[in-house]
Amino acid sequence: MHKIKTDPSGKLIIAGEVTFDTTPSLYKEGCHLINAHNDLVFDLEQVIASDNSGAALLTSWTRYAKEENKTINFINLPSQLLKILELTNLHRLLPIKLNEH
Repeated sequence: MHKIKTDPSGKLIIAGEVTFDTTPSLYKEGCHLINAHNDLVFDLEQVIASDNSGAALLTSWTRYAKEENKTINFINLPSQLLKILELTNLHRLLPIKLNEH
């Protein structure tokens, strides 16, 4: 199970699993939110499981936001996902803000 919810500060909280099974629907939902806003922060602190498709999801959202001239940032990435991004050097290309607690 997964979902994206908005917290009172306007951040988008991604909760649940970010896996091969959930990324297609997360991608669609995230693109809808990117279309609706100019500046978004995706908070991944409540992600309980992630695999390499999570890296593809963040990359796809980043590309989509750039095409739409929108600004997005990712905060509170799970250590497992951050390690995947570091191994692939994607952490250098994605708008990741570290230590947002």
